[in-house]
Amino acid sequence: MRHLKIARGTVVKCRSQAMVTMETLIIIAPAALHDTLDQISGKTR
Repeated sequence: MRHLKIARGTVVKCRSQAMVTMETLIIIAPAALHDTLDQISGKTR
């Protein structure tokens, strides 16, 4: 049971890091790509 808890914690941490990385890439993307990604995600500036 302890191994499952450790594995789940690792997965949650990796998922969080992936989301931060994706958000950072969207922020620093070229303007045209940035606008397209904003439309897909439903975010507005």
